[in-house]
Amino acid sequence: MKLKSRKNLLKASARFITLGSWGVPIATARALQTVASEWAQDSSRHSGSDWMLVFCGEVLAGSFQSAGPVFVKFGQVLASREDILPPSLCQRLSKLYDKQNPTPFHQIKKRVDEAFPEKPFSHIEKKALGVGTVGQVHRARLKDQTEVVIKIIKPGIKEAVQQDLSLFRSVLSLLPPKLRKDLVMIEHALEDLAESFGAEMDLRREAQNLLEFKERCRKNPRIYVPDCYPSMLTEDIMVMEYLEGEPLGSLNDRVDSPKRKELATLVVREVLTQVFEKGHFHGDPHGGNLLLLPDGRVAFIDLGLTGELSLSARRALTNVLRAMLSRNPDQAMDALLSFAVVPENFDRTTFRAGVAQVYKEFKGKAQQRNLEQLVAALFQQAYRAGLYLPPATTVFIKAMVTVEGLARTLDPEIDIKSVATGTVLKASARGFFSRLTQWGRAESKDPAQNESRVPKSTPRD
Repeated sequence: MKLKSRKNLLKASARFITLGSWGVPIATARALQTVASEWAQDSSRHSGSDWMLVFCGEVLAGSFQSAGPVFVKFGQVLASREDILPPSLCQRLSKLYDKQNPTPFHQIKKRVDEAFPEKPFSHIEKKALGVGTVGQVHRARLKDQTEVVIKIIKPGIKEAVQQDLSLFRSVLSLLPPKLRKDLVMIEHALEDLAESFGAEMDLRREAQNLLEFKERCRKNPRIYVPDCYPSMLTEDIMVMEYLEGEPLGSLNDRVDSPKRKELATLVVREVLTQVFEKGHFHGDPHGGNLLLLPDGRVAFIDLGLTGELSLSARRALTNVLRAMLSRNPDQAMDALLSFAVVPENFDRTTFRAGVAQVYKEFKGKAQQRNLEQLVAALFQQAYRAGLYLPPATTVFIKAMVTVEGLARTLDPEIDIKSVATGTVLKASARGFFSRLTQWGRAESKDPAQNESRVPKSTPRD
Protein backbone atom coordinates (compact mmCIF):
# COMPACT_ATOMS: atom_id res chain seq x y z
CA MET A 1 0.00 0.00 0.00
CA LYS A 2 2.83 2.37 0.93
CA LEU A 3 4.63 1.47 -2.30
CA LYS A 4 1.54 2.31 -4.34
CA SER A 5 1.17 5.67 -2.56
CA ARG A 6 4.85 6.41 -3.19
CA LYS A 7 4.45 5.65 -6.90
CA ASN A 8 1.39 7.93 -7.07
CA LEU A 9 3.37 10.70 -5.37
CA LEU A 10 6.30 10.34 -7.80
CA LYS A 11 3.99 10.36 -10.85
CA ALA A 12 2.10 13.42 -9.61
CA SER A 13 5.34 15.26 -8.79
CA ALA A 14 6.72 14.58 -12.27
CA ARG A 15 3.50 15.83 -13.84
CA PHE A 16 3.58 19.08 -11.84
CA ILE A 17 7.24 19.69 -12.74
CA THR A 18 6.25 19.31 -16.39
CA LEU A 19 3.28 21.61 -15.83
CA GLY A 20 5.50 24.29 -14.32
CA SER A 21 8.00 24.11 -17.15
CA TRP A 22 5.55 24.36 -20.05
CA GLY A 23 1.90 24.22 -18.93
CA VAL A 24 1.76 27.56 -17.11
CA PRO A 25 3.79 29.45 -19.77
CA ILE A 26 1.47 28.13 -22.48
CA ALA A 27 -1.61 29.08 -20.43
CA THR A 28 -0.14 32.56 -19.92
CA ALA A 29 0.52 33.02 -23.65
CA ARG A 30 -3.00 31.91 -24.52
CA ALA A 31 -4.44 34.23 -21.86
CA LEU A 32 -2.54 37.18 -23.32
CA GLN A 33 -3.86 36.34 -26.78
CA THR A 34 -7.47 36.05 -25.51
CA VAL A 35 -7.38 39.27 -23.48
CA ALA A 36 -5.68 41.19 -26.30
CA SER A 37 -8.36 40.06 -28.74
CA GLU A 38 -11.18 41.10 -26.39
CA TRP A 39 -9.47 44.43 -25.69
CA ALA A 40 -9.23 45.14 -29.43
CA GLN A 41 -12.95 44.43 -29.86
CA ASP A 42 -14.14 46.56 -26.91
CA SER A 43 -11.61 48.08 -24.50
CA SER A 44 -14.42 49.66 -22.41
CA ARG A 45 -15.90 46.29 -21.52
CA HIS A 46 -13.88 46.18 -18.29
CA SER A 47 -12.07 48.66 -16.07
CA GLY A 48 -8.28 48.47 -15.74
CA SER A 49 -8.37 46.33 -12.59
CA ASP A 50 -11.02 44.05 -14.10
CA TRP A 51 -8.86 43.44 -17.18
CA MET A 52 -6.12 42.21 -14.84
CA LEU A 53 -8.62 39.87 -13.13
CA VAL A 54 -9.76 38.63 -16.54
CA PHE A 55 -6.14 37.88 -17.45
CA CYS A 56 -5.49 36.09 -14.14
CA GLY A 57 -8.67 34.07 -14.59
CA GLU A 58 -7.60 32.98 -18.07
CA VAL A 59 -4.16 31.94 -16.80
CA LEU A 60 -5.64 30.01 -13.87
CA ALA A 61 -8.24 28.28 -16.04
CA GLY A 62 -5.61 27.20 -18.56
CA SER A 63 -3.20 26.06 -15.86
CA PHE A 64 -5.85 24.11 -13.97
CA GLN A 65 -6.93 22.47 -17.23
CA SER A 66 -3.37 21.24 -17.78
CA ALA A 67 -2.77 20.26 -14.14
CA GLY A 68 -5.35 17.50 -13.93
CA PRO A 69 -8.78 16.62 -12.51
CA VAL A 70 -8.24 17.74 -8.90
CA PHE A 71 -7.14 21.20 -10.02
CA VAL A 72 -10.03 21.40 -12.50
CA LYS A 73 -12.48 20.53 -9.73
CA PHE A 74 -10.85 23.11 -7.47
CA GLY A 75 -11.21 25.71 -10.22
CA GLN A 76 -14.86 24.81 -10.68
CA VAL A 77 -15.48 25.33 -6.97
CA LEU A 78 -13.75 28.72 -7.14
CA ALA A 79 -15.86 29.65 -10.20
CA SER A 80 -19.03 29.28 -8.13
CA ARG A 81 -17.74 31.41 -5.25
CA GLU A 82 -18.58 34.96 -6.25
CA ASP A 83 -19.25 35.49 -2.55
CA ILE A 84 -15.49 35.39 -1.85
CA LEU A 85 -13.88 36.09 -5.26
CA PRO A 86 -14.28 38.92 -7.83
CA PRO A 87 -17.00 38.15 -10.43
CA SER A 88 -14.63 38.82 -13.34
CA LEU A 89 -12.29 36.11 -12.07
CA CYS A 90 -15.13 33.65 -11.45
CA GLN A 91 -16.52 34.23 -14.93
CA ARG A 92 -13.25 33.13 -16.54
CA LEU A 93 -12.89 30.12 -14.24
CA SER A 94 -16.42 29.04 -15.20
CA LYS A 95 -14.91 27.92 -18.53
CA LEU A 96 -13.73 24.86 -16.65
CA TYR A 97 -17.33 23.62 -16.63
CA ASP A 98 -17.55 23.57 -20.40
CA LYS A 99 -14.10 23.15 -21.93
CA GLN A 100 -13.06 19.66 -20.91
CA ASN A 101 -11.01 17.47 -23.22
CA PRO A 102 -12.92 14.38 -24.41
CA THR A 103 -11.41 10.92 -24.27
CA PRO A 104 -10.83 9.51 -27.80
CA PHE A 105 -13.81 7.46 -28.96
CA HIS A 106 -11.84 4.27 -29.54
CA GLN A 107 -10.98 4.19 -25.82
CA ILE A 108 -14.64 4.74 -24.92
CA LYS A 109 -15.76 2.00 -27.31
CA LYS A 110 -13.21 -0.42 -25.87
CA ARG A 111 -14.44 0.31 -22.32
CA VAL A 112 -18.08 -0.27 -23.34
CA ASP A 113 -17.29 -3.51 -25.20
CA GLU A 114 -15.37 -4.85 -22.19
CA ALA A 115 -18.25 -4.03 -19.84
CA PHE A 116 -20.94 -5.48 -22.13
CA PRO A 117 -19.55 -8.41 -24.16
CA GLU A 118 -23.09 -9.23 -25.31
CA LYS A 119 -22.98 -5.93 -27.30
CA PRO A 120 -26.47 -4.55 -26.53
CA PHE A 121 -25.94 -1.39 -28.62
CA SER A 122 -26.62 -1.20 -32.34
CA HIS A 123 -25.03 2.25 -32.56
CA ILE A 124 -22.96 4.64 -30.42
CA GLU A 125 -22.34 8.18 -31.63
CA LYS A 126 -18.67 9.05 -31.83
CA LYS A 127 -19.10 12.69 -30.81
CA ALA A 128 -19.76 13.13 -27.09
CA LEU A 129 -22.98 14.86 -26.03
CA GLY A 130 -21.15 16.28 -23.03
CA VAL A 131 -17.73 16.08 -21.38
CA GLY A 132 -17.13 16.59 -17.67
CA THR A 133 -14.17 16.47 -15.34
CA VAL A 134 -14.36 12.73 -14.72
CA GLY A 135 -16.79 11.42 -17.33
CA GLN A 136 -18.42 11.94 -20.69
CA VAL A 137 -21.77 11.12 -22.28
CA HIS A 138 -22.55 9.59 -25.69
CA ARG A 139 -25.89 9.09 -27.39
CA ALA A 140 -26.58 5.47 -28.37
CA ARG A 141 -29.25 3.07 -29.60
CA LEU A 142 -30.14 -0.33 -28.21
CA LYS A 143 -30.77 -3.27 -30.53
CA ASP A 144 -34.52 -2.80 -30.03
CA GLN A 145 -34.07 0.78 -31.40
CA THR A 146 -34.56 2.44 -28.00
CA GLU A 147 -32.64 5.73 -27.80
CA VAL A 148 -30.39 5.97 -24.74
CA VAL A 149 -27.36 7.83 -23.45
CA ILE A 150 -24.23 6.19 -22.05
CA LYS A 151 -22.21 7.89 -19.33
CA ILE A 152 -18.63 6.61 -18.98
CA ILE A 153 -15.96 7.42 -16.42
CA LYS A 154 -12.87 8.47 -18.38
CA PRO A 155 -10.15 5.80 -18.51
CA GLY A 156 -7.23 6.67 -16.23
CA ILE A 157 -9.09 9.41 -14.35
CA LYS A 158 -9.22 7.51 -11.05
CA GLU A 159 -5.46 6.98 -11.04
CA ALA A 160 -4.84 10.66 -11.85
CA VAL A 161 -7.09 11.78 -8.98
CA GLN A 162 -5.33 9.48 -6.51
CA GLN A 163 -1.94 10.78 -7.63
CA ASP A 164 -2.97 14.40 -7.11
CA LEU A 165 -4.54 13.73 -3.72
CA SER A 166 -1.43 11.81 -2.61
CA LEU A 167 0.73 14.78 -3.55
CA PHE A 168 -1.43 17.26 -1.63
CA ARG A 169 -1.55 15.03 1.46
CA SER A 170 2.23 14.55 1.34
CA VAL A 171 2.85 18.30 1.09
CA LEU A 172 0.59 18.93 4.09
CA SER A 173 2.31 16.18 6.11
CA LEU A 174 5.70 17.83 5.56
CA LEU A 175 4.60 21.15 7.06
CA PRO A 176 5.63 22.07 10.64
CA PRO A 177 3.02 21.04 13.27
CA LYS A 178 2.24 24.65 14.18
CA LEU A 179 1.56 25.60 10.57
CA ARG A 180 -0.51 22.44 10.01
CA LYS A 181 -2.68 23.44 12.96
CA ASP A 182 -3.36 26.79 11.28
CA LEU A 183 -4.21 25.00 8.03
CA VAL A 184 -6.62 22.47 9.52
CA MET A 185 -9.45 23.91 7.39
CA ILE A 186 -7.44 23.13 4.24
CA GLU A 187 -7.05 19.55 5.39
CA HIS A 188 -10.82 19.38 5.93
CA ALA A 189 -11.41 20.78 2.45
CA LEU A 190 -8.97 18.30 0.89
CA GLU A 191 -10.74 15.33 2.45
CA ASP A 192 -14.10 16.76 1.39
CA LEU A 193 -12.75 17.01 -2.17
CA ALA A 194 -11.55 13.39 -2.00
CA GLU A 195 -14.99 12.28 -0.82
CA SER A 196 -16.65 14.28 -3.60
CA PHE A 197 -14.46 12.65 -6.23
CA GLY A 198 -15.16 9.21 -4.76
CA ALA A 199 -18.89 9.75 -5.14
CA GLU A 200 -18.63 11.25 -8.63
CA MET A 201 -16.43 8.42 -9.94
CA ASP A 202 -18.85 5.69 -8.86
CA LEU A 203 -21.80 5.79 -11.26
CA ARG A 204 -23.71 3.36 -9.07
CA ARG A 205 -24.20 6.26 -6.67
CA GLU A 206 -25.50 8.50 -9.44
CA ALA A 207 -27.90 5.74 -10.50
CA GLN A 208 -29.15 5.58 -6.92
CA ASN A 209 -29.62 9.35 -6.97
CA LEU A 210 -31.67 9.02 -10.16
CA LEU A 211 -33.92 6.41 -8.58
CA GLU A 212 -34.40 8.43 -5.40
CA PHE A 213 -35.11 11.68 -7.24
CA LYS A 214 -37.46 9.97 -9.67
CA GLU A 215 -39.50 8.47 -6.83
CA ARG A 216 -39.61 11.78 -4.99
CA CYS A 217 -40.59 13.78 -8.09
CA ARG A 218 -43.62 11.59 -8.73
CA LYS A 219 -45.43 13.97 -6.37
CA ASN A 220 -44.84 16.86 -8.77
CA PRO A 221 -46.38 16.25 -12.23
CA ARG A 222 -44.42 19.20 -13.61
CA ILE A 223 -40.99 17.63 -12.91
CA TYR A 224 -39.40 14.58 -14.57
CA VAL A 225 -36.24 12.55 -13.93
CA PRO A 226 -34.96 10.10 -16.59
CA ASP A 227 -34.93 6.34 -16.08
CA CYS A 228 -31.72 4.37 -15.85
CA TYR A 229 -31.11 0.74 -16.78
CA PRO A 230 -30.00 -1.21 -13.66
CA SER A 231 -29.12 -4.24 -15.80
CA MET A 232 -26.56 -2.10 -17.67
CA LEU A 233 -24.87 -0.45 -14.71
CA THR A 234 -21.31 -0.74 -13.47
CA GLU A 235 -19.06 1.44 -11.37
CA ASP A 236 -17.74 3.08 -14.56
CA ILE A 237 -20.70 2.95 -16.99
CA MET A 238 -24.36 3.92 -16.71
CA VAL A 239 -27.07 3.72 -19.38
CA MET A 240 -30.00 6.15 -19.13
CA GLU A 241 -33.15 7.12 -20.97
CA TYR A 242 -32.55 9.66 -23.73
CA LEU A 243 -34.75 12.75 -23.40
CA GLU A 244 -35.69 14.95 -26.34
CA GLY A 245 -35.98 18.42 -24.88
CA GLU A 246 -34.70 21.97 -25.05
CA PRO A 247 -32.30 23.21 -22.35
CA LEU A 248 -33.89 25.96 -20.27
CA GLY A 249 -30.75 28.01 -20.74
CA SER A 250 -31.31 28.02 -24.51
CA LEU A 251 -34.97 29.08 -24.60
CA ASN A 252 -35.57 32.02 -26.86
CA ASP A 253 -38.51 34.20 -27.88
CA ARG A 254 -40.31 31.15 -29.30
CA VAL A 255 -41.44 30.55 -25.71
CA ASP A 256 -43.74 33.39 -24.64
CA SER A 257 -43.02 35.55 -21.60
CA PRO A 258 -45.76 34.13 -19.30
CA LYS A 259 -44.43 30.61 -19.90
CA ARG A 260 -40.88 31.71 -19.15
CA LYS A 261 -42.01 33.36 -15.91
CA GLU A 262 -43.85 30.19 -14.95
CA LEU A 263 -40.76 28.07 -15.61
CA ALA A 264 -38.55 30.42 -13.57
CA THR A 265 -40.81 30.12 -10.54
CA LEU A 266 -41.14 26.35 -11.00
CA VAL A 267 -37.40 25.60 -11.00
CA VAL A 268 -36.67 27.85 -8.00
CA ARG A 269 -39.44 26.22 -5.97
CA GLU A 270 -38.37 22.71 -6.97
CA VAL A 271 -34.71 23.19 -6.02
CA LEU A 272 -35.62 24.80 -2.70
CA THR A 273 -38.08 22.00 -1.96
CA GLN A 274 -35.34 19.46 -2.64
CA VAL A 275 -33.03 21.31 -0.24
CA PHE A 276 -35.35 22.01 2.66
CA GLU A 277 -37.90 19.19 2.57
CA LYS A 278 -35.72 16.16 1.87
CA GLY A 279 -32.21 17.54 2.29
CA HIS A 280 -31.00 15.86 -0.92
CA PHE A 281 -30.79 18.23 -3.88
CA HIS A 282 -29.41 18.71 -7.39
CA GLY A 283 -26.07 20.45 -6.93
CA ASP A 284 -25.73 21.93 -10.42
CA PRO A 285 -29.15 23.09 -11.72
CA HIS A 286 -27.84 25.18 -14.63
CA GLY A 287 -29.67 25.74 -17.90
CA GLY A 288 -28.07 22.73 -19.59
CA ASN A 289 -29.11 20.30 -16.85
CA LEU A 290 -32.77 21.28 -16.92
CA LEU A 291 -34.74 20.43 -20.08
CA LEU A 292 -38.14 21.62 -21.23
CA LEU A 293 -39.83 18.48 -22.57
CA PRO A 294 -42.38 18.56 -25.41
CA ASP A 295 -45.24 17.91 -22.94
CA GLY A 296 -44.28 20.97 -20.85
CA ARG A 297 -42.56 19.16 -17.99
CA VAL A 298 -39.09 20.13 -16.78
CA ALA A 299 -36.54 17.31 -16.61
CA PHE A 300 -33.62 17.29 -14.19
CA ILE A 301 -30.62 15.48 -15.68
CA ASP A 302 -26.99 14.83 -14.67
CA LEU A 303 -27.29 13.99 -10.99
CA GLY A 304 -23.57 13.34 -10.60
CA LEU A 305 -23.30 16.33 -8.26
CA THR A 306 -25.84 16.38 -5.46
CA GLY A 307 -25.82 17.90 -1.99
CA GLU A 308 -27.10 16.37 1.19
CA LEU A 309 -27.97 18.37 4.30
CA SER A 310 -28.82 16.87 7.67
CA LEU A 311 -32.04 17.81 9.41
CA SER A 312 -30.11 20.03 11.83
CA ALA A 313 -28.31 21.81 8.95
CA ARG A 314 -31.64 22.46 7.20
CA ARG A 315 -33.06 23.88 10.39
CA ALA A 316 -30.03 26.14 10.72
CA LEU A 317 -30.42 27.39 7.13
CA THR A 318 -34.13 27.97 7.74
CA ASN A 319 -33.22 29.98 10.84
CA VAL A 320 -30.84 32.07 8.72
CA LEU A 321 -33.74 32.94 6.41
CA ARG A 322 -36.03 33.70 9.35
CA ALA A 323 -33.34 35.95 10.77
CA MET A 324 -33.22 37.68 7.42
CA LEU A 325 -36.92 38.43 7.57
CA SER A 326 -36.62 39.78 11.11
CA ARG A 327 -33.31 41.55 10.32
CA ASN A 328 -31.78 39.97 13.42
CA PRO A 329 -27.99 39.46 13.05
CA ASP A 330 -27.72 37.61 16.37
CA GLN A 331 -30.16 34.94 15.17
CA ALA A 332 -28.29 34.58 11.89
CA MET A 333 -24.95 34.28 13.69
CA ASP A 334 -26.27 31.62 16.07
CA ALA A 335 -27.75 29.68 13.13
CA LEU A 336 -24.43 29.65 11.27
CA LEU A 337 -22.49 28.63 14.38
CA SER A 338 -24.91 25.77 15.06
CA PHE A 339 -23.54 23.64 12.19
CA ALA A 340 -20.03 25.03 11.72
CA VAL A 341 -16.67 23.84 13.05
CA VAL A 342 -15.41 26.77 15.13
CA PRO A 343 -11.63 27.40 15.28
CA GLU A 344 -9.85 27.92 18.59
CA ASN A 345 -9.03 31.56 17.82
CA PHE A 346 -12.59 32.46 16.79
CA ASP A 347 -13.46 36.14 17.34
CA ARG A 348 -17.19 36.25 18.08
CA THR A 349 -17.33 40.05 18.31
CA THR A 350 -15.76 40.57 14.88
CA PHE A 351 -17.98 37.90 13.36
CA ARG A 352 -21.13 39.52 14.77
CA ALA A 353 -20.03 42.92 13.42
CA GLY A 354 -19.55 41.38 9.97
CA VAL A 355 -22.99 39.73 10.01
CA ALA A 356 -24.61 42.96 11.20
CA GLN A 357 -22.91 44.83 8.34
CA VAL A 358 -24.37 42.33 5.83
CA TYR A 359 -27.90 43.00 7.06
CA LYS A 360 -27.28 46.73 7.01
CA GLU A 361 -26.23 46.53 3.36
CA PHE A 362 -29.30 44.45 2.43
CA LYS A 363 -31.98 46.79 3.70
CA GLY A 364 -32.86 48.21 0.28
CA LYS A 365 -35.96 46.90 -1.48
CA ALA A 366 -34.07 45.96 -4.64
CA GLN A 367 -31.46 44.03 -2.71
CA GLN A 368 -34.07 42.18 -0.64
CA ARG A 369 -35.15 40.42 -3.82
CA ASN A 370 -31.71 38.81 -4.16
CA LEU A 371 -32.05 36.12 -1.53
CA GLU A 372 -29.07 34.15 -2.82
CA GLN A 373 -26.84 37.23 -2.54
CA LEU A 374 -27.73 37.60 1.13
CA VAL A 375 -27.06 33.92 1.84
CA ALA A 376 -23.73 34.11 -0.02
CA ALA A 377 -22.73 37.27 1.87
CA LEU A 378 -23.47 35.62 5.22
CA PHE A 379 -21.39 32.57 4.33
CA GLN A 380 -18.60 34.88 3.17
CA GLN A 381 -18.50 36.31 6.68
CA ALA A 382 -18.37 32.78 8.08
CA TYR A 383 -15.36 31.90 5.90
CA ARG A 384 -13.60 35.13 6.82
CA ALA A 385 -14.07 34.26 10.49
CA GLY A 386 -12.37 30.91 9.92
CA LEU A 387 -15.50 28.80 10.34
CA TYR A 388 -15.48 25.47 8.56
CA LEU A 389 -18.86 24.61 7.04
CA PRO A 390 -19.94 21.17 5.78
CA PRO A 391 -19.09 20.50 2.10
CA ALA A 392 -22.80 20.31 1.30
CA THR A 393 -22.98 23.98 2.29
CA THR A 394 -20.72 24.92 -0.63
CA VAL A 395 -22.90 22.79 -2.92
CA PHE A 396 -25.97 24.57 -1.51
CA ILE A 397 -24.50 28.01 -2.27
CA LYS A 398 -23.55 26.86 -5.77
CA ALA A 399 -27.06 25.49 -6.37
CA MET A 400 -28.65 28.71 -5.11
CA VAL A 401 -26.47 30.96 -7.24
CA THR A 402 -26.90 28.71 -10.30
CA VAL A 403 -30.68 28.39 -10.12
CA GLU A 404 -31.03 32.12 -9.41
CA GLY A 405 -29.02 32.92 -12.52
CA LEU A 406 -31.16 30.57 -14.60
CA ALA A 407 -34.38 31.98 -13.15
CA ARG A 408 -33.35 35.55 -13.97
CA THR A 409 -32.46 34.49 -17.50
CA LEU A 410 -36.02 33.22 -17.88
CA ASP A 411 -37.65 36.07 -15.94
CA PRO A 412 -35.47 39.15 -15.22
CA GLU A 413 -38.19 40.52 -12.92
CA ILE A 414 -38.56 37.46 -10.70
CA ASP A 415 -38.72 38.24 -6.97
CA ILE A 416 -36.54 35.47 -5.55
CA LYS A 417 -37.30 36.40 -1.95
CA SER A 418 -41.04 36.23 -2.48
CA VAL A 419 -40.85 32.88 -4.28
CA ALA A 420 -38.37 31.37 -1.84
CA THR A 421 -39.69 32.41 1.56
CA GLY A 422 -42.99 30.54 1.49
CA THR A 423 -41.43 27.55 -0.29
CA VAL A 424 -38.65 27.21 2.30
CA LEU A 425 -40.92 27.47 5.32
CA LYS A 426 -43.49 25.05 3.91
CA ALA A 427 -40.86 22.56 2.76
CA SER A 428 -39.08 22.71 6.12
CA ALA A 429 -42.33 22.11 7.99
CA ARG A 430 -43.31 19.18 5.74
CA GLY A 431 -39.87 17.61 6.10
CA PHE A 432 -39.85 17.97 9.87
CA PHE A 433 -43.38 16.65 10.46
CA SER A 434 -42.83 13.81 7.98
CA ARG A 435 -39.74 12.78 9.91
CA LEU A 436 -41.59 13.05 13.22
CA THR A 437 -44.48 10.95 11.89
CA GLN A 438 -42.17 8.22 10.58
CA TRP A 439 -40.39 8.00 13.92
CA GLY A 440 -43.72 7.90 15.75
CA ARG A 441 -44.93 5.02 13.58
CA ALA A 442 -41.73 3.09 14.24
CA GLU A 443 -42.16 3.65 17.98
CA SER A 444 -45.76 2.42 17.96
CA LYS A 445 -44.85 -0.84 16.23
CA ASP A 446 -42.73 -2.11 19.13
CA PRO A 447 -43.29 -0.13 22.34
CA ALA A 448 -41.16 -2.59 24.33
CA GLN A 449 -38.06 -1.46 22.43
CA ASN A 450 -38.80 2.25 22.51
CA GLU A 451 -36.20 3.05 25.12
CA SER A 452 -33.39 1.42 23.16
CA ARG A 453 -34.41 3.17 19.92
CA VAL A 454 -34.32 6.76 21.16
CA PRO A 455 -31.76 8.47 18.93
CA LYS A 456 -28.65 9.70 20.69
CA SER A 457 -28.10 12.48 18.19
CA THR A 458 -29.98 14.26 15.44
CA PRO A 459 -30.45 11.68 12.67
CA ARG A 460 -29.52 12.34 9.06
CA ASP A 461 -32.16 12.04 6.38
